[in-house]
Amino acid sequence: LKIDLNGNEEWSQTYGFNHEDNGNAVQQTLDGGFIIIGHTGSHPLFDLLLIKTDSVGNVEWHMIDNVNEQDEIGFWIEQTQDSGFVLTGRAWETNNWSGQTGIILKKIDSEGNVEWSNPHSGDEGRYVEQTLDGGYIITGGTYSNAQYDGFLIKTDSLGNEEWFQYYPNSHYGLSVHQTLEGEYIFGGTIYGDYFKSMLMKVDSGGNELWNNSFDNAN
Repeated sequence: LKIDLNGNEEWSQTYGFNHEDNGNAVQQTLDGGFIIIGHTGSHPLFDLLLIKTDSVGNVEWHMIDNVNEQDEIGFWIEQTQDSGFVLTGRAWETNNWSGQTGIILKKIDSEGNVEWSNPHSGDEGRYVEQTLDGGYIITGGTYSNAQYDGFLIKTDSLGNEEWFQYYPNSHYGLSVHQTLEGEYIFGGTIYGDYFKSMLMKVDSGGNELWNNSFDNAN
């Protein structure tokens, strides 16, 4: 759905490829079009779904990533410096929603072809961004001992891990950005008796500098 500055609808499109189709995030691309990431299929059998459109939402290409040994959901996608895309999400054992899971990290070219796939341990990658050195920073959450732990993963340009930092006490990362100083600011949720918003600043190695939480009472 595209709206103008005043919230009026300019155009809308719907897309359907296979069973249940879900779009989880959309970004405008350098050519003025859009890239959508999500998943297609029926619970618990899901395949990663990408849709590239022109400036008015017409499909230019779509990609369904069928992986025989696992099911995948895509949560976030960003265009990279070379006009390709990097994406993250969640993978798990086929037919076993509660089985072993992993964090998806994939690099896609401008036509939707997978250049490389470099999964990481954990539950869900919710956001990924290219860093100033050409690598990537990922945030999300992993569930253990009846609580969520947030994390940051820094990789090189091919998705190989450079460092991995956990942030316990029910943090869950939903967005991360590199600062001009090369540090990172990331936000998300704190799970407890009730939900709070979280904002944390870390240095270039992922070490916490400060951490603030916000709720409706403040």
